[in-house]
Amino acid sequence: MYTFDLSCEENVTVICLYSGKYYVKAINYSDWTIRVVDAGVQKKDNYFSNPRYSLTSFNLSDGDPFAHDLWYSNTERGVHSLAIREVPIIFISCANPMHSPRLVDTAPCINNSANSSLSSTLRIFSYVMIGLNGSIISPFDLGESCKITQMVVVSPSTSTDLHQNLSCEGIYNEIASGFELSWFNASCYLKCGMYKKNCMLDDVSKTKCPSITKDDVNNLQRC
Repeated sequence: MYTFDLSCEENVTVICLYSGKYYVKAINYSDWTIRVVDAGVQKKDNYFSNPRYSLTSFNLSDGDPFAHDLWYSNTERGVHSLAIREVPIIFISCANPMHSPRLVDTAPCINNSANSSLSSTLRIFSYVMIGLNGSIISPFDLGESCKITQMVVVSPSTSTDLHQNLSCEGIYNEIASGFELSWFNASCYLKCGMYKKNCMLDDVSKTKCPSITKDDVNNLQRC
């Protein structure tokens, strides 16, 4: 059963996903999307705080109320599609400084005076890397002294190219803008049950379940 709950804390709408708390930034009912941001992400005096929780598409399954993926649906006006843009952000910590062009130093964006005061032998160097869906992280990107500490996703606008504008401020601004999830599949399941793949959108972008034919029942029984 698909369920999800929104709550209010100090006039801020909150949703809990996988034991993590996220603030709701926007709900788009025509596109069936909700934009959320990690509750730990804050900006103060041009410095950012890191996300508290890891969440990527790997956390989501068919039984969840939300999805990252691209979906298509027949409508009374034709085919309706929605592509949720998902860009993985990978947090990396290293015992030694790295010089890979794919790694972006987080130091200019994080107020970490305690770490900067340590000797070079004790310091931890922190980086972020923009991932590509389906790509493999090369050992040359990480190095022997590095490890992945966290992975999150962002949903930048179509006009934003993070790969062309690599900077910690640009990346952290996107993290602070959050990411989008869709509840379209969940609504279709509630309306159509086992026939959710036949789910349609009507003229006012509401889900509807087409009538079930005898052939549909026979096909289901054969499966």
